[in-house]
Amino acid sequence: MLVFLKANLEKHIVFLHQLKLEAKESRIRTRFKKLLVEHYQQFHEEMEELKDQHMLKNEDGSFAMRNGSMVPRDSLILQKELQELLEEQVMIESNAERMPMLQAMYRILQNCSLQLEGETADVYDQLCEQFEQYAQ
Repeated sequence: MLVFLKANLEKHIVFLHQLKLEAKESRIRTRFKKLLVEHYQQFHEEMEELKDQHMLKNEDGSFAMRNGSMVPRDSLILQKELQELLEEQVMIESNAERMPMLQAMYRILQNCSLQLEGETADVYDQLCEQFEQYAQ
């Protein structure tokens, strides 16, 4: 099973998108990236719900603004709920159907020829750690 923090999904999607792959490897990456995108879309919807629940609104239903930013009803509650959401985990099952894709993703990451530094290197390391269990 792969486990990702919701807060990191976008970084992982962007990294995978940047890989220069051809043919089968590109299709496999796209399949896996779609799984992450589905979870990211759900995360984005949950963020919108938080915003809708915790931000002040004007009489016309638009968000109240102060100094170019939305105004929270209660900053502490919003911060607590936002932190909880960011720390939630996304789990991707490694069933028999997905096993070839996950093993291929391991090989793709191991053969990555990008020069990595900073945050990109950290994202690469996080992905590699997740896929190491699928080394053949």
